[in-house]
Amino acid sequence: AMAATAAAAAAARRINLWSLPRCASTATMYAFAQRADTRVFDEPLYAAYLAAHPEQQRPYREELLRTGEKDAGAVVARIILGPAEPERPVRFFKNIATQFMPTLDRAFLREADHFILVRHPYRVIASYYKALGTAAVHDTGLPRMLELCNELDKIKYDALVLDNSDILGDPASSLQRICSRFGLDYTPRMLTWKTGGIPEDGIWASCWYDNTHRVSCCLALVFTSGGRR
Repeated sequence: AMAATAAAAAAARRINLWSLPRCASTATMYAFAQRADTRVFDEPLYAAYLAAHPEQQRPYREELLRTGEKDAGAVVARIILGPAEPERPVRFFKNIATQFMPTLDRAFLREADHFILVRHPYRVIASYYKALGTAAVHDTGLPRMLELCNELDKIKYDALVLDNSDILGDPASSLQRICSRFGLDYTPRMLTWKTGGIPEDGIWASCWYDNTHRVSCCLALVFTSGGRR
């Protein structure tokens, strides 16, 4: 059993999306959730982030701190670097850049794959403010995204960087680029999903994912209907 677990861990493809907030990261996660070979994880570091930032008030804060893993090291060891299911060897992690905390051990960056999703800072702030009624520089994710890019540069990891306008302009080509970077076959199934969310949604979905839940036909519609997370 131990040998099988080790083999599954070795065979896993671990893909970390690091996104600025309000940047269609959820829609990108939904696209990967349509793949038969992929299991997606919605912001596994979120509880650890809120535990480290008591000033970050959210309607779901107490529930997430009660039910989520508050130890970032445990999240990395058990989830991000954990074994994959044989039938779903690809593990896709949606992460918001603010969750790349200073206390997070950077060593795991070498053991996983990464790509980055960005958006013009003014638009990030405007969308964030509309959702929460407040916004600060930290909330944009830019300071932590810069730290992440510096860390990836240190280990000479050439991360794919996409602007949300890339996906808006041509979702199929953007998803093809992502798949190609990680040695995956692109499938048009990634462009569509059923309305109403996916089982992997975090408990915060009702606060953030309305537009992504409302549409059922491709990333471009998420953008044009205003959904950005």
